[in-house]
Amino acid sequence: MNIEIKADGISSEMEVQRLVEGRAGLALHGMRDQIGLVSVVVGNDGKPSVGGKIRCLVLIRLSAHPDVVVESSDTSLDAAIHRAVDDAGWSLADSLQRQQRELLQLQAAIIDSERPRMGEQDASSRERAA
Repeated sequence: MNIEIKADGISSEMEVQRLVEGRAGLALHGMRDQIGLVSVVVGNDGKPSVGGKIRCLVLIRLSAHPDVVVESSDTSLDAAIHRAVDDAGWSLADSLQRQQRELLQLQAAIIDSERPRMGEQDASSRERAA
């Protein structure tokens, strides 16, 4: 899993990197093999107010699935990063589970369509008996 981090207007890029890598390691741990790239952009929301919010955008690129994009903002750097990365992890897990369920339903439908129908089975048994 490759993580790209951009800290725009944040004074401590090392802190941003530490927070993102730590949180991504926890939130995305079980899905690393499906993730191609995690791109995280952290910056001020652009509003010149006291106590302005910090915005965190997370983009997860997957090899065989649609991308996951989540954005969060908070007055705390830590909270903005944690919420965005956690929400991205949950969204990704939900998406992968949904696709797994759809695949299992498709496989079950294929297997079911290949089974002989009750009437078809009786007719072929009668033909063999005759």
